[in-house]
Amino acid sequence: MAIRVRLGSIVVEVDTPGELFAILPGLAAQENKADPIKSLPQRRERSTLKKLYQKIEGTNQGKLLRFLQQHSDGMTDVDIRKEFTLNDNSELAGMMSGLSKNAVKAGFTFADAIIKEERKGEDKKRAYHYKLSEEMAKVVPGQLL
Repeated sequence: MAIRVRLGSIVVEVDTPGELFAILPGLAAQENKADPIKSLPQRRERSTLKKLYQKIEGTNQGKLLRFLQQHSDGMTDVDIRKEFTLNDNSELAGMMSGLSKNAVKAGFTFADAIIKEERKGEDKKRAYHYKLSEEMAKVVPGQLL
């Protein structure tokens, strides 16, 4: 009697449980090597990103996406806080958290919408730099500056 096992996108058929246990570590490693970029169109199409943007368009999250669209090189956390008159990074984190939750509900991650990089600021302290991902930039309307 054959044993058929599916691990993510990989399906194998073995004759004994011993064979399964012998190849299982290799299967797990192979599945972890899957290229997320190649699977992106299957999981998250541009229309899905557009639906997400349309859902949050009138909120501060939508305004954040438009603000980042207008500044294609991206903006620092300080610049974003000034634009939205936020007192500190915890208020900015609340806005980013809301965007992240909406992204997850739509079936993708925060990083699929906004790229966050850690950099050193002029004062040599840690600063964060945010910009739209390429796919989100195609969805969000706005004039590039």
